[in-house]
Amino acid sequence: TSNRGPSAIPQLPTRRVTNPYPPMALLSADQIEAIHEASMHILENFGIEVMSPRALTLFEKAGAAVDHASMNVRIDRGMVAGALKTTRSAYTLTPRNPAHAIHLGGNTINFTLVAGPPNVHDMERGRRAGNLRDYQD
Repeated sequence: TSNRGPSAIPQLPTRRVTNPYPPMALLSADQIEAIHEASMHILENFGIEVMSPRALTLFEKAGAAVDHASMNVRIDRGMVAGALKTTRSAYTLTPRNPAHAIHLGGNTINFTLVAGPPNVHDMERGRRAGNLRDYQD
């Protein structure tokens, strides 16, 4: 670990930053629809592996075709469409200190740390699963 001491750069107060420009259209509407149709084909015909018994039960109660032995869940497009209708386009992620809440969605820009990397790499020990000590370093 390093002894950095007090910050030499004064920190500005936290504020919400918004993007004044429209998002870039990287894909056409037809391309987005093709991706959606391909994902529906996979979910309906092949399914996804869900390794949580609790999640398998929840999917089954919601109407998905569940094979508990193989942990496979097939979801029809009606179920996906219903779930998409319940989603929000924006929401607030609030930590223990509400002053540090971040707003996700819309035209909000976030500058925040990503915590808990699954793997770390250093010159002494190579690549391995991360832990709290690595996070603190």
